[in-house]
Amino acid sequence: MAPSASPSSAAKPLMLGLEKILTYPTTIALCRAFITSQSAEAHKYLFTKIFEIVKQDTGRDMEFAHIHGRGSEVWTMDEHKGQALGFGMSLAQLSQNVVGYDAWQVHRLVCSLTAYEHLERCFRLCEIHFHRNIVKIKSYLSPEVMKAMRSIATTEAHPDFEKTLDLIRHGGPKARNWLYDKTTGSPFAIPALYQPRSKISLEDWRASRSSSNGVEQKHMDVNRNGKGLTLLGGVMHGFQYDAQALDAIKEHIETQVHRRHQPADHQKRAVQSVLRNVRAGSRMVESVDRKISTSIEKTSRIEEQIFQAGQRNKTGNITKAARKRLDNLCNQLEQEERERRLLVTNGSGVFSAAMALDADAG
Repeated sequence: MAPSASPSSAAKPLMLGLEKILTYPTTIALCRAFITSQSAEAHKYLFTKIFEIVKQDTGRDMEFAHIHGRGSEVWTMDEHKGQALGFGMSLAQLSQNVVGYDAWQVHRLVCSLTAYEHLERCFRLCEIHFHRNIVKIKSYLSPEVMKAMRSIATTEAHPDFEKTLDLIRHGGPKARNWLYDKTTGSPFAIPALYQPRSKISLEDWRASRSSSNGVEQKHMDVNRNGKGLTLLGGVMHGFQYDAQALDAIKEHIETQVHRRHQPADHQKRAVQSVLRNVRAGSRMVESVDRKISTSIEKTSRIEEQIFQAGQRNKTGNITKAARKRLDNLCNQLEQEERERRLLVTNGSGVFSAAMALDADAG
């Protein structure tokens, strides 16, 4: 079944005053799409239909700054290959009727740009999704490799970017596969995360959204009205939700009565973000401290076993089996101490001081 897109009731903002709606601090759903395929071709078809709806509603073509010299400058999406490539393919199709030269490669016509080249000029990846996916494999990564992976999402030029990639490449199988996906499996990813490799200007990059969470929130909001619906039910639920959301905006503009008890402004979101990060950091430190405590108890048991084995073998007549067991215990002790030293760097600092005292005592 081909993906379909239907105009939302959000076409009514013009009735409320376009200038007020455009400056209202919220995300407004202009279109809800239902697709049965996540391929690049399906997303190309979807974006093409959305561009057609925009023209039907406004009487003007959808415009992009790098194609038409005006219009949308940056689009932020999550890490979905089919969606990104389909978006680039739709831009390549949109540019076929444009006569003009590219601003970065002035000898080339805009209509000759490939899908990936279009993405370099207007596409960003959601940094929250990017960091979240790194956290999923953090147990397989060293702190240095994880730091190098996170450092790719930045506007600051690396002193030696290839050296950073080489560090990730030699960081183990998971890190190597992750880098292969970013450089080969998804060629658009590095320019969409690392601004110095992108064709988006630094000013536009910093002015654009670094995450797609605002749009993701709209998914969660409408899902409260129901999930697992028929196609018609999904269309109608989305339509009704959008109408209610616009009514809430209208009431707030006209009466200053907000639909929420607390303000949903940038300052409030920034404070909440800081508090969430502090709580998450505290939970992580507590978890690491528990692991360190468990490691210390395990080390004490191993040391006791080594001591007892030494007491039993004071005569010097140690059997081969006893010697092997003693060697295994010593290896376990060294391994446990190495792992605990790594944990201490991420702990609260209480156990690092205790370990230093133990070392002085030894």
